[in-house]
Amino acid sequence: MNRLVLVHVHLIFAALLLPFIMMFAITGALYTWGVKGSVETNHYDIVLSQPLKYEAEYLHQWLEDVLEIKGINRPSGQGKMKGDAEQYSYEWSGSAHDASVAPSNDPLVAHLTIEKSSYYHYLVQLHKGKGGIIFKIYAAILAIGLVFLAITGVVMALNMPKFRTLTQRYLIAGSFMFILAVLLS
Repeated sequence: MNRLVLVHVHLIFAALLLPFIMMFAITGALYTWGVKGSVETNHYDIVLSQPLKYEAEYLHQWLEDVLEIKGINRPSGQGKMKGDAEQYSYEWSGSAHDASVAPSNDPLVAHLTIEKSSYYHYLVQLHKGKGGIIFKIYAAILAIGLVFLAITGVVMALNMPKFRTLTQRYLIAGSFMFILAVLLS
């Protein structure tokens, strides 16, 4: 491939992906150290006409209906059951907010919890794959783009005699650093 074309394509990918690379890098680094952002939690007791059923599909639909009645958008992520038939909850997470339902001591009262994400927590949730399909597609494009950026950068450096040996040394050093980090973790 022509060096000028390679540089141009490398520059385009780097410039287009930089905002997303920065978001993933910052949220990932801070999350590693326990910085997750904050949530505003609201609890509601919902009076039922019949007890909740210990079934994921039923609870998902129940939660969907209650959120619609309350005028709250559905979470963008997936829902899942937690616990066992005696003590359970159904949690539906997303980037902007999470919603969960659990039975109370009174079989005709359900506990509904809504956790609204702060702006930073929203970005962390996107990083964790809890966003909508558009962001998930863009994250996949970002992953491919990062690999492309690394490969094109290394190819360009290997094609320049001035940087060839240095690039080879750093490729070897990087490989050893990766293996060492994996083995020591």
